[in-house]
Amino acid sequence: MNSKKDKHGLQVLNGGKKEAGNSFKKIIGDHFPLIERLCFNAVKRQLKNLGPLNNPLNVENEALELSNQVLDTLERDDYRVLRQFKGNARLSTYITAVIARQAVDMLRKKLGRSREKERAQKFGKSGLLIWRGVPQPACS
Repeated sequence: MNSKKDKHGLQVLNGGKKEAGNSFKKIIGDHFPLIERLCFNAVKRQLKNLGPLNNPLNVENEALELSNQVLDTLERDDYRVLRQFKGNARLSTYITAVIARQAVDMLRKKLGRSREKERAQKFGKSGLLIWRGVPQPACS
């Protein structure tokens, strides 16, 4: 996103409470193509190493689910997440961080946290050495 939209977004975020609802909707609308693209890329990256889950239809469905979840998060509690934006970075960077957290949360809800390291620790030092030697799937 160009900096004019971000600066405009910043001015709108710092504006009065009365116009905030419409302003936040406009910000989300302006950044919607970015949100969709980042959701698709995040899902594609996370499902890359998960074999049967990594098919184009599943990636598209998961990306749509993630984008809906992100939009719900941005609109929840009277746009609380957007009101917390402090302006230390571009608004698009802030939205990217929100999407990354939502993507990780969604994957953890579906697959759970990885517990291989804890299981390997039960076998002591040799278990950890073996765990480190086995390539681990990327989940981030």
